[in-house]
Amino acid sequence: MQAAGWAYSSYHQTEKIYDATGALTFQTCTLAALASAAAAQNCLYPRQILAGGCVLLWSARLGLFLHERVKRHPDKRFDKIKKDPVSFAGAWFLQGCWVAVTALPPLLVIASRLQPPLGLLDLAGAGLFCAGLAVETTADAQKQAFKRDHPDCFCDTGLWRYCRYPNYFGEVSLWCGVSMLCWTGLAGKGRRLAALVSPVLLAALIVNVSGVKLSEESQRARYGHLQSYQKYVLGTSKYVPWFSSR
Repeated sequence: MQAAGWAYSSYHQTEKIYDATGALTFQTCTLAALASAAAAQNCLYPRQILAGGCVLLWSARLGLFLHERVKRHPDKRFDKIKKDPVSFAGAWFLQGCWVAVTALPPLLVIASRLQPPLGLLDLAGAGLFCAGLAVETTADAQKQAFKRDHPDCFCDTGLWRYCRYPNYFGEVSLWCGVSMLCWTGLAGKGRRLAALVSPVLLAALIVNVSGVKLSEESQRARYGHLQSYQKYVLGTSKYVPWFSSR
C-alpha cells in the first residue's frame, strides 16, 4: 500500500493521502488478520477482538483527524521532499516501518490460537489504551481549537500547558496498553519480546525521526526568537505531563 501511495503522491507531488494511507494500512492488516483468524478458529477470542478493536478505533480516529487537517493546511514536512521521488520514497518507507513495528503485537496475538482467559493484565492494558487515546484525542482537539483562533501562536493551553507533546505521550501510552493486552496471549519468548520492543521502537521513531524531531525544528524556526516560547520550552516538561515551572 505504501508503494502505491508513493507512486500516486510522487506523480502528483502531493502529501494529501499520506496520513490516510497509513491509517488504511492499519485497518486493512487488522481486518485481514481478524478474518483469517475467524476462518481458522471458527470464532474469535475476546483478547483478539479487543486487540483488533483497539487498532481499528485508534487508526480510524487518527487517520480521519490527520486527513481533515491536511486538507485545510498543507503538511510543511513534505514541501521539499515531495518534489524528489527518491527522497519522498524514504518517507513512505518510514511509514511502512511505523505500521509494522506498531501493529506487530496485536497482529501476533490475533494469529495465535492459544488464548488464555482475560485477566487483570488485560484489563490494565485496555484501561491504559483508553487513557492514552483520551489524552491523544484531547490534545489534538485542544491544539486544533487554539490554532483556529490563534493561527500565528504556539499552543500552551490545556494539556499543552503541562507537556510540550501530550499527543505523542498519549500515543506511546496507548500502544503500551495494547502490548500489555497482548502479553498473555503471546506464547514464546520471541513473541513476548516483540510486545516489549514494539512500544520502545515506536517511542524512538516518534522522538528521534518523525514526530518530536520535526516538530521541534519547525517550532524553533517559527517561534525560537520569542521570549515567551523560550520560557515555555525551559519551564514545561517535554514528553510527560507535569506541573509547569513557569
